Amino acid sequence: MNKIFLTLLISSFISISFAQNKSAKIISNGYFNCFTNGLMQEKNKPYTCEPSTVVYNKGEIFVANDKVFPNNNSSFFSFKFRKRIKCKTRNYYNTPLFYYVNKYEASTITTDKQFLIFSSAFSYPASHPKHGKKYNTAIFIDANDVTQGNVLHIGKDTTKNSIDIKHQLKNALKSNKFPNGPNYIKVEGLTALPNNKLVFGVREIGNEYNDFDYSITLIQFDYVIINNTIQLKDKVSKIYKFTPDSSMNINTPLGISSIEYNAFDGNIYFVTSYELSEDSQKRGAYLWYLSLEDFNLGKKPNLVMNSNNKPLNFKHKIEGLTIISKNKLLLIADDDRVTGENSNKFSRKLNQAFWCVIKLK
Repeated sequence: MNKIFLTLLISSFISISFAQNKSAKIISNGYFNCFTNGLMQEKNKPYTCEPSTVVYNKGEIFVANDKVFPNNNSSFFSFKFRKRIKCKTRNYYNTPLFYYVNKYEASTITTDKQFLIFSSAFSYPASHPKHGKKYNTAIFIDANDVTQGNVLHIGKDTTKNSIDIKHQLKNALKSNKFPNGPNYIKVEGLTALPNNKLVFGVREIGNEYNDFDYSITLIQFDYVIINNTIQLKDKVSKIYKFTPDSSMNINTPLGISSIEYNAFDGNIYFVTSYELSEDSQKRGAYLWYLSLEDFNLGKKPNLVMNSNNKPLNFKHKIEGLTIISKNKLLLIADDDRVTGENSNKFSRKLNQAFWCVIKLK
């Protein structure tokens, strides 16, 4: 009897443990066009579709590219979305605000659904004469009228860049290795949390753009909304850092490439991606999650698994994640200039990007 009871107890424990691991499957996917194929910036230099971030709002997905667009369009655009992306209904947004950022890399929607926030990578030195401003800027826009918005700042600053945020991000990353903060960072994640928290995900930390370590590090600001304007508070802290350990059987260096809070289930989801070379076989991404409570306690996240109880490994370099519903997430890929031709993983044109919707179980 005792052995039977013990067996049942162990079985129950195993069942509960496995039940805590979320799994997911891709239920729809495809490629969308950023613009017409074959458009050239100059001789031997085509325009490239490299969307790095996405936000879902009221049946529409807002996408931002991290490269310039043809015909002087801003690299901020949208598609209608129901069960699939309506690729023929692409809208470009060309009001001046959208040109303040030259390299969009991260985005989110506030938990009250009032604002969409889009951020640059903050990767260029603030003092850089050409790129110092536009590559160090974040904007917020009205979720009900995306032509209305402004540049994101700490306090009431009204300059047309967010260099004040860049300084605080660096300050939060001070360490023995970087006592004055790292010379180089790259932001690729952004999410709003309850109680007016805004979290930036730092993917790269180092000395230069070609001398860095991949990172999964999160920096948090508090914010207030005054006169329909978001103002960050001058209080910033490094709140979370995670490095996958050997038990997870992931042997590639990973950096965060997107993060979003799911208000429907109280979990934070984030994507880590890898790019070992310009070979489609050596790039991909993983999806992770943890509860807001565990996040605040600094606990390790969980991998989202596939139907075979193995980590869900995307073939593309996923850089955008947004919440569609409690159990559905939309992801988009920035595969840079890799088209995957003659590959068994994927094949795309330079004006195209991969997207997929996954359903969580």
